[in-house]
Amino acid sequence: MGYKIMVTRTAKKDIDQLLPCEVKSVTTAIDLMESIGQMGEPIHPKINVWIYRVGKVRIIYKLLSNEIRVIKIARGSNP
Repeated sequence: MGYKIMVTRTAKKDIDQLLPCEVKSVTTAIDLMESIGQMGEPIHPKINVWIYRVGKVRIIYKLLSNEIRVIKIARGSNP
């Protein structure tokens, strides 16, 4: 099952602030999400919000029935 990917304006602005190698990792992960769907861990299961970690970058997204809505890209620290 393929998912439609929708990236919010906020997430697009966040991507513009990343390093080129981080942009490549994030876009690769988002492309993978398009075919797989659910990746990462739920951060708010009742409203279906998930987080997927790519190195130091976190992709925060909402999983809908046929769409993945990327709502935030955040740089964090590796545990």
